[in-house]
This record gives sequence, structure tokens and C-alpha cells, in this order.
Amino acid sequence: MAAAAVLVIAIPLGLYLAEPKPAAAAELYELHQHALSPETDLYVHADPQELATQLEQKLGFRPAVPQLGAGMSLRGCCVVHFRNKPVGSYVVDTDRGVISVVVLTEKTDALDLGEEFGYGDRVYRATSFAECNMVAVELDGFTYCAIGEVSNEFLADLLSRLVPSEPR
Repeated sequence: MAAAAVLVIAIPLGLYLAEPKPAAAAELYELHQHALSPETDLYVHADPQELATQLEQKLGFRPAVPQLGAGMSLRGCCVVHFRNKPVGSYVVDTDRGVISVVVLTEKTDALDLGEEFGYGDRVYRATSFAECNMVAVELDGFTYCAIGEVSNEFLADLLSRLVPSEPR
């Protein structure tokens, strides 16, 4: 009888603990789609430092910025919400497509974004959702996640070009 009672408690508890983690990839995909929407209120400026200043005013920290060149330009930035917290998002135009770079306070492990791989001197995590690939890296205590319909290597290359922004 006691064994049956333990099973009645243990089985539902096991199922509860085995539930999948929140679908971070789906949430990040939605942020990417939002950033690309014509209805999104993008702060438009081509200067990465100006965009970093704008995000700093909204988020309370100054994120790293993409190093431009090699066919890349900034479209703008916006503040969106991820898991009920404000996060920053850069929109980058490239010769291969549009990429969102979302700046998160969560660690990459907490996002459960899939396989780790090395690129340059950093470790990245990669996954995909719908038509988009996603690659994330931790830098200076924040997670930067690049999202777009391009290869993981292209996204990792963009993230490898993030440089600390300089206060103005």
C-alpha cells in the first residue's frame, strides 16, 4: 500500500519535472519577427555608438555593438520584452539577409539553445526555429543571440565582430 502511494506521488512529479523547458527558440523567433515588422518603432540610426546609447537609456546597461563593414549596416534598434524583461535588439542588414541581434541578461545555458560549437576563440550555442537559425554567445555578462535566415557560421561571424561600445 505504501509503495502504491509512493508511485501515485512519484509518477506525476516525474512527469512534471520532465516537461520541456520554455521554448526559448520560439520566443526569440517572435522577437526577430517583431523587429522586422513595419509596425515596430525602430530607433533608426546608422552609428552603432548612437544605438548603444539609445539602448543604454532604455535598458540601464550599454551593450556591445556590431562592427560594421563587409556588407553590413545597421537598420536600427528597439526594446522588446523576453520573459517579462526588457531586452535590446539590433537589426543588421547584410548582403545575405536581415539579422536581429538580441541582447539578453539570461545566460546561454538558461536558454537551452542546443549544441555548443567553437568559432574563433569563443563558444557558441546554436539552434533553429521555423526558417531561422539562431546562434548565441556570452560576452561581458550578457548573452547576444543572432537570428536570421543565414548559416550558423555567418551568425557566429557577426557575433565575433561585437565590440564593447564606448560611452559618449
